Amino acid sequence: MKKKKNIVIILFIFVFVLICSIVIYNVFFKYETVNLELEADVYSDKTLFDYKDDIACNLTENQEIDTTKVGNTQIITKCKNDEKDRFKYIINFNIVDKVEPKIILKDSYTVTEGYDKKLTDVIISFDNYDDTPKREIIGEYDFNTVGNYNLIYKITDSSGNFATQNFTLYVTPKKTATVPSTSYIAFSDALKDYKTEDTLIGIDVSKWQSDIDFKKVKDAGAEFVMIRIGHQDGFDGDYIIDPYFKQNIENAKANGLKVGIYFYSYANSIEESKNQVAWIIDTLGDYKLDLPIVYDWESWSSFNSMNVSLHKFNEIATTFLEEIEKNNYTPMLYSSKNYLENIWDIPKYQTWLAHYTNKTNYQGDYYIWQMCSDGKIDGINGYVDIDILYK
Repeated sequence: MKKKKNIVIILFIFVFVLICSIVIYNVFFKYETVNLELEADVYSDKTLFDYKDDIACNLTENQEIDTTKVGNTQIITKCKNDEKDRFKYIINFNIVDKVEPKIILKDSYTVTEGYDKKLTDVIISFDNYDDTPKREIIGEYDFNTVGNYNLIYKITDSSGNFATQNFTLYVTPKKTATVPSTSYIAFSDALKDYKTEDTLIGIDVSKWQSDIDFKKVKDAGAEFVMIRIGHQDGFDGDYIIDPYFKQNIENAKANGLKVGIYFYSYANSIEESKNQVAWIIDTLGDYKLDLPIVYDWESWSSFNSMNVSLHKFNEIATTFLEEIEKNNYTPMLYSSKNYLENIWDIPKYQTWLAHYTNKTNYQGDYYIWQMCSDGKIDGINGYVDIDILYK
């Protein structure tokens, strides 16, 4: 009997405490659920505070909005109108993609009679979000018949955004053998034209320059050299050390040249970028660098077939550069003027600009300018790239 009475007392106390908790909760922490429907652009850097006017309450906390995926996302937050009343808000955000895809194409495109590739594969186009936008050529043409064809290139993403461009396809007769050019730019001329107290003049090399006499290179006035450490053997391929890397870096440093390195990449995923950096750091070993480690991606004819969005493509490169930085080296991106202006969006890191001209009109920032690929310098048989580094 006593045991039963104790149980009743315990239940009474439990119910009493529960009722008191509910009363206190409602008096001091009054919650009201309010559903709001708002919109944000995909990949936009937005927080709840950006929507204060739409939410129309005193937010007690700020939260980042996940805008990485098109569709609906939900945030639960709190507001208060005075010291006692608090309201629980459930905010539904519709993440949308309103950005048109982009086509990198001038007014014409030229191929040789008998061309056997798809125009939608080789004429670069992309979407900021969609990995696999629809690409199509509108109009009739024949690769086997020499002539001019007026066509339209169209690309459409999964959100219905599209871009079109009119262009003329020129199908030209098969080329006959041409005599190789014998013109070149002497390294001495580059020194005369570009050497100042704020610049260093140098070269970049790989196995294509074969054996190099770095003493002669140094005596010719070169102050630095960017050396290829290796390359990837195509997409998803192995990483291969440049057969001249070790002798190049040892001889360059022995002759007092400043040294940086670059890796020719086919990275098509974030994981691939991480793996490449791990390989580079391991291969570099104890060699000391004076200049950056460079990400060199140039397989533009295969860009469309990679099936990656512009955002993801830049993420892949950014991952490589971030991993280099984590390993306490200076990262840098290499690319030509065209792709720096149209594809790359990585302003945080230094740039190695490739633009073969005597005066670049590239408007972005760059640390090194590769001004030609047909340079000549004592110590190297054949051509070499000449570079201007800005201190």
